[in-house]
Amino acid sequence: MAEAGSGEPVLLLHGFPQHWWEWRKVIPGLAEHYRVICPDLRGTGWTDAPPQGYTRDQLLADVVALLDALKLDRVRMIGHDWGALVGFQLCLSQRVQNY
Repeated sequence: MAEAGSGEPVLLLHGFPQHWWEWRKVIPGLAEHYRVICPDLRGTGWTDAPPQGYTRDQLLADVVALLDALKLDRVRMIGHDWGALVGFQLCLSQRVQNY
């Protein structure tokens, strides 16, 4: 996971087969105003790659667990590709601020 900046949290969810590095050119600008959080979704980047658990529901559970671990009730969210689908489910879970 990569993290930068301070302020209101913004969660960036990458696409497949990328990892947090996909956001490397976006992070500096956002970090001027926000706390930017870029996790590696299950099986990518520096995460473990278990043989199972790549369903939308499991990926969503992983993101929710991360937000819980960071003690964040709500975040702004930007998603790309598969990350956008997980992010949409996160929006439906009422964890994302709608603007």
